Amino acid sequence: KIFNNLKDGLISLVKNDYFNKRHQAKQADLIKQKLIIEKDLKVIDSLRILYKNVAILNATNNTTPNTNIDLGGKQVAKNRDIELFNQNTNLVRKLNVINIEIVNSDFIIDTVSDFNDGKMYNSIESLKRFRYGVLGFILSLFTILGLRLNTYLINYKK
Repeated sequence: KIFNNLKDGLISLVKNDYFNKRHQAKQADLIKQKLIIEKDLKVIDSLRILYKNVAILNATNNTTPNTNIDLGGKQVAKNRDIELFNQNTNLVRKLNVINIEIVNSDFIIDTVSDFNDGKMYNSIESLKRFRYGVLGFILSLFTILGLRLNTYLINYKK
């Protein structure tokens, strides 16, 4: 019954102007970070498409015989594409983390819920374990007293 009385006090600790402003500021910051990451992802995608188109144009415009070997240009293009892919992967991971934080921060207040009434015990005698314990103790006591009485009667008879 005490916890039901505490419920309003606990909720008032979480729902106040300071917490609301802090929550709104955190939400706004997370949303800005999300928008920046989404913009960066679009730029990376457009750069990857541009590098792909440049590589295709270089391959189609190459009319010289294959006696010339150019190791520098193609390797740089591949490295750029791999770097962009790695950056894209890292940004997607960051975006997932931010989305999880946005969802989790929305449910901070919702996690405070009503307390369950639970099971009420009127007294310790209502517990079955207590009853069986007392019954076992009494049976053990009578058994010991019976054994003592038996040894006393045997000794008295002698």
